[in-house]
Amino acid sequence: MKKNFAVIFAVVAAVLKAELIDYKDCGSKGAVLHSVYLHPCSKLPCTLQRGQNYSVNVNFTAEANIGELTSVAHALFEDMSVPWPLPDSNSCHSMNGPGCPLVTGHVYSTSISINVPQVIPQVRLVIKLEMVTTENLHEVFCLVFPAILQD
Repeated sequence: MKKNFAVIFAVVAAVLKAELIDYKDCGSKGAVLHSVYLHPCSKLPCTLQRGQNYSVNVNFTAEANIGELTSVAHALFEDMSVPWPLPDSNSCHSMNGPGCPLVTGHVYSTSISINVPQVIPQVRLVIKLEMVTTENLHEVFCLVFPAILQD
């Protein structure tokens, strides 16, 4: 009961502080995505300031029992996919409520921190976020969403 309350509280907190964003599932195999929020974001598409920190909150249901997880991000623009370093790629550290290992059928919320590097040009782009298994890099979820980078 306490775990369910913690997940509900985390989701409500995310909704109050963030913008529900339009995303596309790009091949999730181990989870069903429910919603994605970006904080801070006041309107869509979200305008991200270079040098600032953001949080992407993903709510999902696990479709498999999964141990350790890693988050991976890429910036997609002009037919290029550029790796986007994350401050903490260990997805288990970013779980709100029940953490790792994931259990089939349980609902989870994760908050992935993103720092927008100064070296990325001011441009419209697509951000790709994935959560993969640490041991063999099997994809748990994959999502993409548009953003605008500015100073």
